[in-house]
Amino acid sequence: MTSSKGFDEAYRTAQSIGCTAMQIFAKSPMQSKGRKVADEESTLALKAKKETGVTHMVIHAGYLLNFSKELKLTDYQSRSLMEDIVNSDMLGGEGAVVHCGKALELAPEVARENFVQNIVAMLEETKGCKSSIILENTAGQGTEIGFRFDDLGAFFKQIRKQTTQKKRIKVCIDTAHTFAGNYDLRKKAGVHDALDQIEHETGLEHIACVHYNDSKKPLFSRVDRHEDIGEGTIGDEGLREFILEMSKRTDSTVPFVLETPQGVSTYEEQLKKIKSWF
Repeated sequence: MTSSKGFDEAYRTAQSIGCTAMQIFAKSPMQSKGRKVADEESTLALKAKKETGVTHMVIHAGYLLNFSKELKLTDYQSRSLMEDIVNSDMLGGEGAVVHCGKALELAPEVARENFVQNIVAMLEETKGCKSSIILENTAGQGTEIGFRFDDLGAFFKQIRKQTTQKKRIKVCIDTAHTFAGNYDLRKKAGVHDALDQIEHETGLEHIACVHYNDSKKPLFSRVDRHEDIGEGTIGDEGLREFILEMSKRTDSTVPFVLETPQGVSTYEEQLKKIKSWF
């Protein structure tokens, strides 16, 4: 959801198209420049949240961040995510979603250890905040780590073991990444198998949100390209089963947010389709 007209207007726009959950960028995702939410913006946003009934909001961290590198808390990447945690608190959010990162030239085991240590350090540094750091599974594109659920689960468990902020580490499951990365979501059996694995690795109770997207690319492609709901390579059958089964297993407590391109159908049209499945 765009916040270009103000964070309060993002809440109102979400309400206008029938949403009760939304995701925003608190600043440009392709720049390293910081952006702190002002007190007046916070007041307006919290008022809008209360008035609109949009009960769930998360911030997506910038795309340039890579916590698989060895970093200090003073580096811009660390400062950027910690700023989003503070901004989330000020805007009534539940946390900031961050990708697991890329190993690049590093050995995978080194990249994984860097990721764990960086996240632990930022959780401790922001221990006065309520908002969580939310780890998103990747599509496995290039040298991305965290595209397998056992990998994501290992991060989650290691971070929880090392931090005093256990309640503030959550996960986000992206359906397009899941499909392109490693898991066939086109049929009921595949959906149930994927959810079983997520439940085993992190526990469904630790899922902060689902990025609900179809995929432009085929199974095992390991390419991150989203498509409108039902218009991609996953299709209606699998996506319908995913949201229904997830809702059943979690008593409908996990918010779903769209990150689709609206190339074939608008958000309103996609929401109408999704709601017809219930």
